[in-house]
Amino acid sequence: MENKHATYSPAFHLISWIALIGGIVTYLVGLWNADMQLN
Repeated sequence: MENKHATYSPAFHLISWIALIGGIVTYLVGLWNADMQLN
């Protein structure tokens, strides 16, 4: 069996990281603004 690794363009990697970081930041901002006690 041959192992073929898919190679993605640098633009794809950049957009993936931006989307991941943007999602994390949005989640944390929503958590920060929530009017819910953390207990």
